[in-house]
Amino acid sequence: MRIFLGISVLSMLACAGGIKEKGEDPADDSAAAGDDSGGGGGGGGGGGLFGPCADYGMAFGKGTEWVYFVDVQTQTGTLTSTITEQSGGQLVIKSVAEYDIPDFDYYTSTSKSYYNCASDGLYLNTVTSTTEYSYSGQAQTVESSVEYNDAYFIVPDGLKVGSTWTAEGTGTTTTDQGDTDFDFSYDCEIKLKEDVVVEAGSYSTLKQVCTSPDGTKFISWLAKGVGSVQTDTSELVSFSN
Repeated sequence: MRIFLGISVLSMLACAGGIKEKGEDPADDSAAAGDDSGGGGGGGGGGGLFGPCADYGMAFGKGTEWVYFVDVQTQTGTLTSTITEQSGGQLVIKSVAEYDIPDFDYYTSTSKSYYNCASDGLYLNTVTSTTEYSYSGQAQTVESSVEYNDAYFIVPDGLKVGSTWTAEGTGTTTTDQGDTDFDFSYDCEIKLKEDVVVEAGSYSTLKQVCTSPDGTKFISWLAKGVGSVQTDTSELVSFSN
């Protein structure tokens, strides 16, 4: 059985899901997406932050909230992410994922992700999570944590069409089954400007494509002052700042 673990909104900036990129005409790709976000999603100020935290990474301050509809293969549900703490460039985001999964009576995952917005980009340091589910009448609770060595570099400052970087991280995942080391990297690029319409509204975005070593492409659309508004497997339903 495959379980989709809850992720926070910023994780979506670099890891989106898993469908292959469809061919598109990279017209009008000479400039970054505009400052304004139309529709119900709205834009948002920098909240006293700098770098990508006041740009495409996030908009914000304490209380900023994103709600996504998520559809991963046979698993559907909602992901709600909220900034619960902010101090300078340090951010803590609480995410609650509730999914409908075949043969599961219920499935809920609550996580806290600890980020650092540095002058050169956005980093993820630690994730802790509690997952509660019932499968065929058997209730389970799983506690886990992810600790990155030297932090996971998600996205650089100054995004524009043509920006390239490597989103990479090494570290350890800890559960009651023990520790597991990991090492991954994705080659990422901002391909083009693109207007997208999601339930939260209409946005001018930058299309980000990250490619894994095996060639799988992960795609997300980033709106200035909001962050990720759409990925391969998710769509922004509401945004409040």
